[in-house]
Amino acid sequence: MHDPVTAVLYRSLSRHPRVSLALRYNRRGVGHSTGRVALWADSDCLDLKAVCAHVAAVQSSSLQSSSTGDVPEADVHLWVVGYSWGAILAAHAACFEEVHGVICISPPAGFLARNVLHSHKHLMMLSLPNSAHKPKLVVTGTDDGIASVTSVRWLVNAVNKQLDRLQSDPGSDIGQQGSCSASVELVQLEECLGATHFWTERAHVKVLVNHVMQVL
Repeated sequence: MHDPVTAVLYRSLSRHPRVSLALRYNRRGVGHSTGRVALWADSDCLDLKAVCAHVAAVQSSSLQSSSTGDVPEADVHLWVVGYSWGAILAAHAACFEEVHGVICISPPAGFLARNVLHSHKHLMMLSLPNSAHKPKLVVTGTDDGIASVTSVRWLVNAVNKQLDRLQSDPGSDIGQQGSCSASVELVQLEECLGATHFWTERAHVKVLVNHVMQVL
């Protein structure tokens, strides 16, 4: 939770005029969070699902209490922003009913993460029918030594190819759910020249924050 990248994004989102609530938390077994760290995403996804449901409920309650009969209630647009391992969880969150869109920062898409953490399998969640119509942004640095920009490009292309198939297949799950094929949104990839996995340069962090803010 106190990772520099997470801290900067949290402060920036908290000050954004269009953001009414920003929340960050530690995964199991990190910081003051109880439990044990797991290499797989199952328990982390359950926690994130609970967090999203909580935030959506709090925001809905706040809107209902502040609205008047003359003013229609506004929709709650819940975004999940994940960095590194959190990017994998954000990909899962794209399938949550409460989530409007996701932003995956520096997803671990390299050889080691692919074979040990099965990161590619998790990140392909972005191509599932439940997430196909939602905005999805991936931001990575061109000098990322943990997840090379080449591997991230390959992964984004793989996701978008699958989304293209859903868009063109009238018998896909999207069509069966009654969604319009035109509503399919491809993954947007933004690359920051010279940035590493840890975004240590202030200029690179500024570019990262700008990319995040532009999609909200």
